[in-house]
Amino acid sequence: MNKTDAAKFLGISPRTLIRLVNKGELAKPTYNNPLGATAPVVDYDKKDLERYKKQTANRTVERPTPAPANATAMQAAPNEAALALFTEMLSQTVTRAIEAAQSRAPVVSTATLTGQAALSLDQAVAVTHYPKTILRRAINAGTLKANKFGNGYNIRCAELDTFISTYKYEAPPAKTTRTKKQK
Repeated sequence: MNKTDAAKFLGISPRTLIRLVNKGELAKPTYNNPLGATAPVVDYDKKDLERYKKQTANRTVERPTPAPANATAMQAAPNEAALALFTEMLSQTVTRAIEAAQSRAPVVSTATLTGQAALSLDQAVAVTHYPKTILRRAINAGTLKANKFGNGYNIRCAELDTFISTYKYEAPPAKTTRTKKQK
């Protein structure tokens, strides 16, 4: 049996088969040179492979479970009042974030928010939560006025506020998974 067939028979890779031979867990193969062959053909003993397969069929590997880094902290029960307070604060934060994302209109001007007169493109993305491509397209189309500065853009906060109030950005719909067509 050649190396590939022997590896498939044992359910391992050919490289693992070679490692087992080097460790001495399997017998070394014989090399036959049939007539007309330019290189010797490796031949593994089928009986030896069957012996190894039976020997390892019932073998189980036990791995110890790692203990948590701080076992005492994992055992401490959370305070119910603190958990309720955290849950309430989290729900308020999520509600505010959803309302802000739906309105997309700034409650405060970007100049007041950032304390700057002009913003870079990355800063404008952080303030508006619009994708960078949307802002770049608006700059290229002339909808959003910006000054070229080196490789980037400087956008005045007043221009950004005007753009936000006039531009209605809708997030792309969620991706759906395709199903295979029935024949």
